[in-house]
Amino acid sequence: MEAIGESIMWVCQFENIVEENYIELKELIEMNDAIATSRFMRQVLF
Repeated sequence: MEAIGESIMWVCQFENIVEENYIELKELIEMNDAIATSRFMRQVLF
C-alpha cells in the first residue's frame, strides 16, 4: 500500500507542476528542444 500512496503523491505533484507551468511547458514542447525541456523539468522537480 505504501507504494500506491507514493505513486499517488507523485502524480499529484506532477499535475501541480504542469498546472503551474503550463505556458512555459507548452512553449518548450513547441520549441522541440529536449535539452531545454530536461533542464526545466529538473528545476521544477528538484
